Amino acid sequence: MTQGIIYLNQGTKCIQRLLVSVFSLRKVYNGPITVFIIGEQPSWFLQQLKVFNCDTIELECKGIRPLVRKAMLWRDTPYDVTMFIDADTLIVDNIDEYFDKIKEYKFCTGEFAEWVTTGRTMRGRINSFASIVPDYVKPAIRYGKATNTGIFGFKKDAPILKEWEELTIKGQAVNRIPDEVACQMLLPRYRHWIAPVQWGVSVKMSQPHHYENMKIIHYHGRKHAGEWPVCALWKQAYCEMIATYPEQKKNFLQPLGDRRLGRYIQAMFTKDLTVVTAVNEKYLGKLVANYPKWMQTEGIMEYPMIVFVNGIDPKDERLCFLRNNVTVIPWDMKEYAHTRELMLTSFVLGAAKHVKTKWWMKLDGDTTPKPTKNPFGYKLIFPEESWVKDTLTGHRWGYTKPGSFLVTLEKWANAHPAFEGTTQVFPADEIPNIQAQKRYGHSRIASYICLQSTEFTRFCASLAGERLPVPSHDTYMWYVAKRLGKPILRCNFKKLFQP
Repeated sequence: MTQGIIYLNQGTKCIQRLLVSVFSLRKVYNGPITVFIIGEQPSWFLQQLKVFNCDTIELECKGIRPLVRKAMLWRDTPYDVTMFIDADTLIVDNIDEYFDKIKEYKFCTGEFAEWVTTGRTMRGRINSFASIVPDYVKPAIRYGKATNTGIFGFKKDAPILKEWEELTIKGQAVNRIPDEVACQMLLPRYRHWIAPVQWGVSVKMSQPHHYENMKIIHYHGRKHAGEWPVCALWKQAYCEMIATYPEQKKNFLQPLGDRRLGRYIQAMFTKDLTVVTAVNEKYLGKLVANYPKWMQTEGIMEYPMIVFVNGIDPKDERLCFLRNNVTVIPWDMKEYAHTRELMLTSFVLGAAKHVKTKWWMKLDGDTTPKPTKNPFGYKLIFPEESWVKDTLTGHRWGYTKPGSFLVTLEKWANAHPAFEGTTQVFPADEIPNIQAQKRYGHSRIASYICLQSTEFTRFCASLAGERLPVPSHDTYMWYVAKRLGKPILRCNFKKLFQP
């Protein structure tokens, strides 16, 4: 007895959703997958399906609507035991149990968000079929549980299938979701298993207790890249897929008529940005702990990353947790006073040399997202003006430690021709006080998260030469920007991120 999973794709609008679904499925399922194709498809899409080890079967359109076609696929499936999964889904856990239920009951569908058939919405849907099957209406209303056919399963000899197809074809004249309502009408008449909500958690209608033991999330109504809590999981899977197959990135970033995805791509993938961090043996454990959280953070996970490493071979298996979109670059210096200077200098001299994008974001390895109301992800959003100014954007900070760093920078700048005609940041009569302070209070930025212009970074690197005037990335960069009158934006990142 053969068994497998089938998908249906007509046109191109659902291509990216289908690929994300299959990508997530392949994490928990190694069995056969067949994708039914209707209409011309991009060659790169078909190639990616092969990479996912999916078979494809072409079907003629014949003017049949996709929702009607779903109820007809029992005729075309290559398997004796078949599980159908909608393209707008995310598989988050093992699904073997579903096949066992199909074998036991012959037909399976899913409960929708604990809705009931006596509710206003469901009664309306059921009553819409009254002109077609009037005798089915009362039993369907009495049935109790509302169904959703985004995930269903069947054996080829399931008694319900032929009538489901026939009723769906008739029902398209009276309801916009004829497959689902037709199935609802027939459930009281045939033996079946209706899977609990965890087998099709609703993106919009779900309740917190539905998130327990989730198997599949259903992003019905094109809500995959929205702002509902479980949308974070879809976006994470989408970014992971892009990082796993970088050769397909250009293709994966085509919305193909998917407007919600297009808005997400425009907001998060069009910014010319690289994330930069640094690590050595001392900080490796912190990076290992924080990197997975960064890959759950909208505003970080979408961008390529550079990791400067010192004392660790870039091929060290301890770095294998990093994704394909991470470039690991060995970092060292001929002269430095201590490890702190060595590592912080990478964010000036190293970034100036290796960052190729217009902007880059410094992200310290010990930066941890704080828990949010959404249990599935985090967000990092820079003020929009940061993207149009040659500036630094960092967490607002209130002191420099030690104060002598500022005195050193004033002396260095006074002697540097690049600062000719500029005035000191601090008045001359304040210098003795600054020199004496272990922690001198003044307004500046901290850079555990810091957005920076790459052009400005290269300028600062050219001023410094082989070593920074002071062993502090943010003190140095802030001072140069301040003295030259460059705009500096101070934000409160501690609301969501802990250094």
